[in-house]
Amino acid sequence: MSRLGVAVMTAAALVLCLGAAATTPAAAAAAAVGAPYNAFTVNQTTSVPVVLDSTTTTSMEAGNSWGDDLRLTATLADGTRMAVSALPPVGQRFTPGTYAVGNGIDSTHAAASVDGPTYTCSTTGGVLTVLEVGRSDEGRITSFAGDFDQSCDYGVGRQSGQIRWNSAVGYAGFRGARAQFPAQPILEGPGTPITLSVTALGTHPLSPTSAHISGDSLGSFAIKVDTCAGRTLQTGDSCTISVAMTPMAFGPISASLELSTADGVTTYLPLDGTGEASSRGTLHPVEAQRVLDTRRGTGGRLGPLGAGQTMTLAVGGVGGIPPTNVAGVVLNMTVTQPSASGYLTVYPADRPRAVVSSLNFQPGKTVANLVTVPVSADGKVKITNSSGSTHVIADLLGFYTSSSALAASVGTGSQYQTLTPRRIFDSRQFQPLHPQEVLRIDVDWFHPELNAAVTGIVVNLTATSPDAPGYLTVWDGAGRVPATSTLNFASRETVANLAVVRLSRGANGVPMIGIANSSGAYVHVLVDLVGVYEQSGGTGLRYRGVSPRRIVDTRSGLGGVSPALPSQGTRSFTAPATTMTQDTVALIGNLTAAKPTASTYLTAWSTGTSRPDVSTLNAGAGTIVANAVMAPLGSDARFNLYNNRGSTPTLVDVMGTMEFYPPRSAGSTAASQQLHTYDWTPWLVTPRRL
Repeated sequence: MSRLGVAVMTAAALVLCLGAAATTPAAAAAAAVGAPYNAFTVNQTTSVPVVLDSTTTTSMEAGNSWGDDLRLTATLADGTRMAVSALPPVGQRFTPGTYAVGNGIDSTHAAASVDGPTYTCSTTGGVLTVLEVGRSDEGRITSFAGDFDQSCDYGVGRQSGQIRWNSAVGYAGFRGARAQFPAQPILEGPGTPITLSVTALGTHPLSPTSAHISGDSLGSFAIKVDTCAGRTLQTGDSCTISVAMTPMAFGPISASLELSTADGVTTYLPLDGTGEASSRGTLHPVEAQRVLDTRRGTGGRLGPLGAGQTMTLAVGGVGGIPPTNVAGVVLNMTVTQPSASGYLTVYPADRPRAVVSSLNFQPGKTVANLVTVPVSADGKVKITNSSGSTHVIADLLGFYTSSSALAASVGTGSQYQTLTPRRIFDSRQFQPLHPQEVLRIDVDWFHPELNAAVTGIVVNLTATSPDAPGYLTVWDGAGRVPATSTLNFASRETVANLAVVRLSRGANGVPMIGIANSSGAYVHVLVDLVGVYEQSGGTGLRYRGVSPRRIVDTRSGLGGVSPALPSQGTRSFTAPATTMTQDTVALIGNLTAAKPTASTYLTAWSTGTSRPDVSTLNAGAGTIVANAVMAPLGSDARFNLYNNRGSTPTLVDVMGTMEFYPPRSAGSTAASQQLHTYDWTPWLVTPRRL
C-alpha cells in the first residue's frame, strides 16, 4: 500500500471476485455501468485522473481481511494494477458519516489510500465521507460507498476520489492526459497552446462549470479556449480545453488544469514545462558596414537632408540584420558638409519624433556620434534634420533581438556587463598614431573561459591634439580596415565618441580590436573601457528600447538642476519612473554639452561609487557637443554628472535601458545584486603597432 494508508493486506485476506473480466475500454467507453457498482476514481494534482470500473479495466477484485478493512484492486489492459483501500479508526466500524483522515490510523483518524505505478500520497489531512455500508450476518462489509478528499505531502498536492463496492450509489469522473509543454524562454509571451481532452465516465452525466489553473506555477499557464464549461456530458462524451504556457521562472515548472462540475466532482490535468534562458535583449555585433551615405545614394537617398526634412532608413533585412524580431540597432551616425548649425534626431519609424537630439553639428564640420535606437516592427528608423542641409552617413555595428525567435538562425546573442570605467590605452604615454597607421590592441583576461566568452566591448574613444583633420576607425582588428568611420576630428580638437566594438581572436586566442588612423594627421588616441558583452549565460544586462525622451535639461531646470553644471561641480539626477522598470540598471542615451563657457569635459557615473578618472564627453568653449552614454544607475536609480571647467548647460536624452537578467519576476531578488559572475576587468592590454 502507499504511504497514505496504514491498512495492511495479509496473505490470509479474503479475496472476493466481483464478476468476470470486464469489456475492454474501447468497446464500452460510451456504455453506462449498471448497478451494483464496483469502481473507484482517483484525482491527483500531479497525476492524470482515472476512473476504474468494468469499462476501463480487464478485471476488478475486492479484498476484506478483517473487520472493516476494504481493498479494491483493478487490473488495467496493459497488465498494471491499481488499488484503493479504506480502514476505519482503531476500534471502530464504518457507518455512514464523515471521518477525519490523517497520516496513519488511530482512535480518531481513518485511512484511505491509493496504490499504483504513479500514485502516491503521504496524507497530511483530509476527510473520508462514508455514504453506504452493507453487512453480512457475520458483520463483514458486503457493500460500501465512500468519497475521500486529502492533502498530500512530498509535492503531490491534493488527492480525491470515490470508492464503490457492490454499491447502489453512483459515481462519475473524467479520464484525461498530462500536458507536456516544450521548453520555452521565460517571459516571452505564450507558446503554442496544447489542447487537452477529457472524457466523462461513470453512472451519471457531468456538467463542467469552470476550469482554472492551480498549483505552484499557475502564473506560467493560461486557458485559451474552454469547450467544457456549460456543457452536459453523458458517459463517453468528451470536451477540450486549450492551455498556453508563458514560463515565469527558470527550470521545471508545473501546475494543474482544475476542472469542476455542478455536482462537486473535481479533476486535475497536470501541466509540465521548462523555462529556459531567453535571448531577448541580447546584442549581436556585426562587421561594421555602411548602410547610409547620402553622398552616394547608399540607403535609398541621394543628396543632402534639408532643413526640417525626414528620411526613412530601412535596417531590417539589411547588412545581416534580420527583417523581424529586432528590438534596436547600434548605428554610428555622421554628418558631413552641413550648411548651418543643427542636430539630427534618430527615432523608430512607427513613433512620433520627440524633442531630443542624436547628433549636434556646426557649419562645415564633420561630426560623428553613436546612436542606439529602437526600430519599428518592419525594421525601420527615421532621421530628421533640424536646420540647414547636410549629408548623412550611418554605419551599422550591431542589433538587439526582441525575442528568442532568432536564436536558431543567429545564435543567442550577448549580454552586457557594466564595469567601472578605466583607461586601457593612452598614446600620450608612447607616441601618437602616425598618418595611415593601424594599431591592434590585445585585451586579455588571462582566463581561457573569459577570453572565449567576451564578444564585444564598449569603449569611449577620444582623439586629441591632431595636427590635421581626419578620422579614426575602430573594428575587430581582423582583416582589412572596413570602409567606415568611428570618430571624426578637426585640427587641434579634442573629441570623443562611444563605440561598440566586436572582438576577434588573435593567433593566441586573446580578444583583439583594431584602431586605424585613416588620415594624414598625427593624432593621440585614448581608449576608456566602459563595459563588455559576453556569452557566459550568467547574470547580465539586456537591452530594452524606450520611446526617446529628454530627462535632463539644465537650461529649463528639467531634471532638478538649473541653469548649468558649475566648474568642478557634480550633480545627481534621478531616472524618471516612466523610463524605469524594477530591473533597470543603466540608461542608454545621449549626453550633450550646450555652449560651455570654457573648454571642458563631462564624466557620467552611478551614485554610490567614486568618480572614475575618465571623460565621457569633451567640448570646446561655446560649442554644442553630444556623445552617446551608457550611464549605470546607483541603487537609488540616480546617476552623477561632473563638469571639469566653466559653466556647462547639460542635456540628457534617453533612448533605451539596460535591464537586469534574469528579471525579478523570474526569481531575481534585486536589480542591484551582483552582476559579475566573473571579474570582467581585463588583466592586460597590449598595443601592437603595425
